[in-house]
Amino acid sequence: MADSPPGPRVPSRPAHRQAVRLLTLVAISVACYFAGLAVLTSAFAAVEQAELPGVYVAEAPEADRMTLTADGTYFQEVISKDGRMSVLASRWAFEGEGIVLHDYGLPGGVARDRVARVVCRFPVSRRWWRISIGDGTGHTPVRYERSW
Repeated sequence: MADSPPGPRVPSRPAHRQAVRLLTLVAISVACYFAGLAVLTSAFAAVEQAELPGVYVAEAPEADRMTLTADGTYFQEVISKDGRMSVLASRWAFEGEGIVLHDYGLPGGVARDRVARVVCRFPVSRRWWRISIGDGTGHTPVRYERSW
């Protein structure tokens, strides 16, 4: 019997399975890392103008709901503690990281031609895919959260 020439060593079955498992674990770990990175990036991404139209509810003592429409108008409905409802309709515009609300807070019965125009700037942010308008601080004491 002649000895066969030494050739490449074929790994045993258990060693081969371990190598495949290790490569699978590494591939899954890398995929999970990038998937998690994509999820977190989108959860806190900047808000685009096309995402803004919708209904927002304020964290305020009175029932305050604001509806932004795609054509640049908004409607603010406020129900006071005594049950009176006032509705305001005016314009809004997107400016970089926030929106500008024209005539914000003027009651519906005020003759607007006699009052100086009120323009309020509200920051817009996203937190875990929820869009909010205003920051609830002294600068913009009301914070509106997107209603789903």
